[in-house]
Amino acid sequence: MEGFTEFFKTATGFEPYPWQAEVARKILKMDRGVLLITAETGSGKTEATVMPGLYSGRQVIVVEPFRALVEDMVDRLSGYLEKLSMRYGVPYSLAVDYGGDTKLLECINGSCGEVATRKPFGADVYVTTMDELLYRLLSVAIRRKASIYAALVRLGTPLVFFDEVHSYTSDVGNPFITVMHEVLSIALYTPVVVASATLPDIVMNHLKALVNRNELEAEELKIPPRPKPYPKGVVTVDLSKGVDTILKHTLNLLQKHRTVLVRVVVPETAYSVYLSLKNLLLNAGVSANIGVIHGRMPVRDRARVFKAVRKDLRSGNEKVVLVATPAIEAGVDLDFDAGVVELTPYRSLEQTLGRVNRHHIKQSSEIVIVDVADEHWKLLEEGSYLKDVRDVLQQYKDRSPTWEEVRDVLKQLDVKYTNEKLSTANLVDAYTSPYSRLLATSFRSLFHLSGTLLDYVIAVGKEEYETHESLDIVVEVEGELGNYLRIPVGTAKKLDLHDYKIPRNTLKNHDYIKIKEGTQHKIIEADGLITQ
Repeated sequence: MEGFTEFFKTATGFEPYPWQAEVARKILKMDRGVLLITAETGSGKTEATVMPGLYSGRQVIVVEPFRALVEDMVDRLSGYLEKLSMRYGVPYSLAVDYGGDTKLLECINGSCGEVATRKPFGADVYVTTMDELLYRLLSVAIRRKASIYAALVRLGTPLVFFDEVHSYTSDVGNPFITVMHEVLSIALYTPVVVASATLPDIVMNHLKALVNRNELEAEELKIPPRPKPYPKGVVTVDLSKGVDTILKHTLNLLQKHRTVLVRVVVPETAYSVYLSLKNLLLNAGVSANIGVIHGRMPVRDRARVFKAVRKDLRSGNEKVVLVATPAIEAGVDLDFDAGVVELTPYRSLEQTLGRVNRHHIKQSSEIVIVDVADEHWKLLEEGSYLKDVRDVLQQYKDRSPTWEEVRDVLKQLDVKYTNEKLSTANLVDAYTSPYSRLLATSFRSLFHLSGTLLDYVIAVGKEEYETHESLDIVVEVEGELGNYLRIPVGTAKKLDLHDYKIPRNTLKNHDYIKIKEGTQHKIIEADGLITQ
């Protein structure tokens, strides 16, 4: 392993942790099958998987749940490939596939540059989204080389890495299980690594059952968290409702900290907080950069804001406030000093707070948990899991516990809920569930008419399945190939969209701006869909 240790350190700048070396040894021995890795966010799962793949000479296919994560991953991997190409004098290539929008980077002598090509599929590292992988695996996409991934995994035997798979789990794990029913077939031909920060045991057990059913070799590694220099932060619980509550705590934190994350539940709340906070900072003469990110923004707009925010967070100079929905939760490499967070289930809170004091090196981080501002959000009904979470948090309203104290109690509630409410029978099997009759529809017609596989194969309830009003479809910004966003079917009907195109002037301004001395200046231009 000496050669691998040098290879790893050349790329990343540090030697692998013992658990990363163990993962590397297992991957280097794998011909096919599945390796399940559970490790906390930011622990180095990507490096532990990609580096042994590259070292062995395999192609590495990296599959992310969201385009924003693809952008983040490409930035990280291109830096690694630059260093490897300089050290070993060998060119490396990195391909990105968003679906209808691909690019290829060649890294030679310490520098990566984009090259023109229509066939980037043979790159050393191939980064894509789960939706796009499914399009190509199932040969259902229109006007695309739909079977290219199937050919790759059967003929080229690459290492396939599914990152941040917890992003697909609903309360009962339906999306993740549905996806894995399809993609586990890859492991019949090539090694597959599935990495996650948090997955309910019931979902993990179901996945293992699928592996056994297909007579695949599988191994699970649970990586214990590293010792932390300091707690995540001190928690304040204020279960008051409304945008004003969020604004009050945000302004208070901004007086004491340089960077603040505001995580809310729905895009409408995010946009309202963004506009109100912008006006408050302007009127108060406070200097800060402020942006908003949510799932109703076109993917390129969202990625531009994300990159600018990350750059400013790392600069260490200006105050930064980002207002975001759970679109910010999955794996993105952002680190804030403090956060205001709307009440959500434990696993979502844990994911969000992975963006606050990420490496536990700040002594005075603060976290404020507030109630949900959106009056139409129905998960707080009496007897619901989230109502129980709120009741637990109430006991801390006059105290100042660390997040670790609160987390341990919420985690026990989560385990209790999982054991009592969920069973293997609750997990929807995409091939047998009555709510998955859409699979009997022609895939080609389904995608031509509607949107993505995950949006229409997965349904969380009979009423929603039958109406489709709240399920998302993908629409493209008119005249901007590949710049798409997801919107509810009901919204698309109200907007009377044609050919799944949405005019740019239908969207509202979501610019990332700099406020200084009572004036504002645009840093990044962006838009988003707000319907209320």
